Amino acid sequence: MAELLIRYKDGGGNITDRRISEIEPHEPGYILALCHKRGEDRTFKVSRIVSAIDAATGEVVEDIHSFLGIEPPAKPPAPPPEPIIPADAKEVLRRRGKDKRELFKRFVLGIIEEHAKMKFFAFFGDACFKCGSPGHLVMDHHVPIVLGGRLVPGNLVALCRDCNNRKREQPAERFYSPPELERLRGFLDNQSSLFDFVFDWKAWEADREAYLVSLGIDAALVHEVLNNPDHRFYIPPRYEKEPIGVIITIDEASILDSIKRVLAERFGK
Repeated sequence: MAELLIRYKDGGGNITDRRISEIEPHEPGYILALCHKRGEDRTFKVSRIVSAIDAATGEVVEDIHSFLGIEPPAKPPAPPPEPIIPADAKEVLRRRGKDKRELFKRFVLGIIEEHAKMKFFAFFGDACFKCGSPGHLVMDHHVPIVLGGRLVPGNLVALCRDCNNRKREQPAERFYSPPELERLRGFLDNQSSLFDFVFDWKAWEADREAYLVSLGIDAALVHEVLNNPDHRFYIPPRYEKEPIGVIITIDEASILDSIKRVLAERFGK
């Protein structure tokens, strides 16, 4: 049975040398042992054992937990990184606007962009990932801009406005629980295909309505967009270029009179 010579620091900061034996694991982080100095069983907090020597061999015990055969305490999780406060808030807004234009310009038309957003929110079940609310949803940066995040596929989360406002510039590790982060990983890893789009100009020129419907946009909505000037995504009709005609009228008598006048002035006839 192990017998140790330990240097122990009590709760008051006092350090004493003890010989202990009949060591047994106690509650997490503690051992129960016979203290030869006190002549009775005492509990010792393992983290307060400053040093230990094996009384039988005289060797220094480097790892007290392994020596006693007990589990070391779990390391506390590392604190999430503090948000980097931007030196210029305008720069953050500029980057957000630039990323937004870059993300959505591939859709060319407002109606296709809106359809892509609807597909994105449907990917999240048309509900806020954090609270499950089906209220007004927005695209949130998983990694905030101030921590280097961009508005790109793989960094987008559907949140309601309330959760979006609560998260603000917090790191994801601070806003979401570990199980939520684990579940969210599947959404982040599989959203790129939602934005994998190339506008087919040939199909668009051939038949505008058929092309929009082929993208999965509701036919009634397509008809409205193409025919109602008051619709926010209204697309005006194409106008064929009309040939430009120029009509020139020649007055021969006036031309002859002008020639005669010039000749008379020059030659006196």
